[in-house]
Amino acid sequence: MNVRKSLLLTVLFFLPHVTSAQTAGESAVAQKAPDKVESAIPENCAFFSGGWAGRYSQHVGPIRLWVTEILADCSLKYSYETTTSNEPPAKFSAGQVKDGQLTVPCGMNGMCSFKREGDRLFASYSDRFGFRNNGVFERIPSK
Repeated sequence: MNVRKSLLLTVLFFLPHVTSAQTAGESAVAQKAPDKVESAIPENCAFFSGGWAGRYSQHVGPIRLWVTEILADCSLKYSYETTTSNEPPAKFSAGQVKDGQLTVPCGMNGMCSFKREGDRLFASYSDRFGFRNNGVFERIPSK
């Protein structure tokens, strides 16, 4: 398999599921993410709150993960998209942290799992074809 074909396959399998996109001409007005975190939320779920920036190995990224509105049962709102913007997106999907891990749909029928590693999130991608990739996400500083 030549390098160009291999790169194309990598991009196709890792193209993240975009939950929102900024259109041309749309102003990039700074907004603060709605960080609604109840006090009864387990710490291993509350840790995910906020914005995260990362890349996967094999030159996949930049990716942003935003997590907001975490409830006591560890259900939450998230956004996962390919972007260099550190501004919170407008659209979010429902998700849940289970056993300290957040797993969301991404790529072409793939799943991305995030687990705490110190002050970072370790990311793991897998799909039904057996393709795997790993990455690291760091917290986006608050303004």
